[in-house]
Amino acid sequence: MTKEQKERWEQGAEDAGVSLSGFIKNMTEAGMKKFDRQINSDESNEELRKQRDETRRELIQARRRIQSLENRLEEVTSDSSE
Repeated sequence: MTKEQKERWEQGAEDAGVSLSGFIKNMTEAGMKKFDRQINSDESNEELRKQRDETRRELIQARRRIQSLENRLEEVTSDSSE
């Protein structure tokens, strides 16, 4: 076990409110469980694409707004320094 790994595990144990040995035991047991490889999405690919596109539009609008505000700030600060 590396020093970094031990520190990470100690932090995980502290966050979980258990001892280091209890944390390691819990993580080991979780890793030994068999997980179903079948993943069932809550949303269809079409819904996810719509969400992605909407998020992109919002991002573009936010970037334009930020640029506009930065331009206005630059104008105000250059006017006041003259």
